[in-house]
Amino acid sequence: MTAHQTLQALRSHPERLFCCPLRIAAALLIAVALLVVPPAEARSVSEWEIMPRREATAYVVGVIGKMVADLAQPNPALAAALKEFFVRPAPARDVSEGLLKFYVEVSALDMLAGTGTLDPDRIQVEGVIVKLVKDKFPPQQWGPRTPAPGPAVAGINDAEASAMTAQCAMLAAVADRQFLASSVKDFEFKIPAQQSRHLARLIARMTEQADPQTAEYVRRFFAAGGVEQLTAKVAALNTLGQQGKVDLSKLRLSAVAWDVVIANVDKDLAAVLQRRKEIDDRAIKLHDGRRAYVDGDRFRDENGKILQGQDHAEARQKLREIQKGAR
Repeated sequence: MTAHQTLQALRSHPERLFCCPLRIAAALLIAVALLVVPPAEARSVSEWEIMPRREATAYVVGVIGKMVADLAQPNPALAAALKEFFVRPAPARDVSEGLLKFYVEVSALDMLAGTGTLDPDRIQVEGVIVKLVKDKFPPQQWGPRTPAPGPAVAGINDAEASAMTAQCAMLAAVADRQFLASSVKDFEFKIPAQQSRHLARLIARMTEQADPQTAEYVRRFFAAGGVEQLTAKVAALNTLGQQGKVDLSKLRLSAVAWDVVIANVDKDLAAVLQRRKEIDDRAIKLHDGRRAYVDGDRFRDENGKILQGQDHAEARQKLREIQKGAR
């Protein structure tokens, strides 16, 4: 397929690029013509993909809003066209043409990054957006224009920003479903650098979708050796796949990751239970069945209540008997 044919397919049916080889050719066009935007605060595609979804959406909306605002005075016609491109839902769709194409292009870049064709660390989100605009609007439309009579073109207002945010949420949900459905076989085909990026993005999505307590556990687990445990599990599965014992194309990497986390939870729980058993074995058993524990020069029962009077005296006497028997 030629570059012209690819662009025509992209413009006519961009949603097809989420699930067909056209996205590879489309991303190649971006990789060749991509503009790298200089501001220090610019985010790379890799950085953007591991941001919390709400922050990632706000970032894209902010970049587009700034572009519209910057063009509003020198080129109001282009500014108005950009709002139409990125804000207004396309006919028969719930999302705008511009936002749909943006998520399609990022998906395409991910595929090429997996083969080492390009480095998403060096491609900026702003560059992807500018490339989409240049593809949509010929360069001759970018120059300054004499403002047309009538009200000036405003930047993106709160209602339009909210509409874009909702559209990004829908598109991000689709992208996340496809990402989380990727198989162990897909992961194994990636180059090592992209495998690391894939895992970083996977951990970000896992923590974002979990409740706060689980999310904190997942973060701590992967920060303290969990990534190594996951890669070891994947390597073991790859060996089984080579032996024909497992079909790696049917194993979702996200499911394997959760299995590793849950196995670690079970291990931690077993350690806690063992520790509790050791504590219970050393507990002082009172005549009424309660257990008492040493707390400095005091004693507490299993509910944390400090023992007083006869209970304290009984606990102290039983402790002496235990110490005497241990000699």
